[in-house]
Amino acid sequence: MINVDHLESKHIKIVKVEARLFGRNGWITFNKEVKTDKAVACNKPDIVVADYSKNVITLVEVGITCQDNLGQVERDKEEKYKTLTKEMGNHKMNALTTIEVVPYVMTWDGLVTKRHTECRLKLGVSDRMEGQLQRICLQQTYGFVMRELGMDPVMEEAEEIAEGPL
Repeated sequence: MINVDHLESKHIKIVKVEARLFGRNGWITFNKEVKTDKAVACNKPDIVVADYSKNVITLVEVGITCQDNLGQVERDKEEKYKTLTKEMGNHKMNALTTIEVVPYVMTWDGLVTKRHTECRLKLGVSDRMEGQLQRICLQQTYGFVMRELGMDPVMEEAEEIAEGPL
């Protein structure tokens, strides 16, 4: 049994995240429906980035999968938004704007395809940031597996704190 009086309380800061952030060189939005003239089945990419300086709108689709499906999921993520890119003609910044789909896919244990480096560089993700993303992916997978096995490390730590020195 956990004695709540002995647990350390952590102050959680609540932050409001804006649906679309604007900057001097463009804007970024996430998990938001892209409006088009025609109805499109897949119209809610994970991240949309508009870069005024490069004259590019990038649709980023993020995916975590198993090693067996890695290549297929990467291809599917890219194919998923082909129709949307065609229908986004009215939402271009100007006539020269290009629209590209970039799949950002890795396995639950942080493995990636050879093509992933190309996608990562298009997004401007550094080697260091890539390492951090892989670390987070591994930590989340570890936590999920431990919870599924009934060995949640957070609960075990809380129980140890609650028991404390006798």
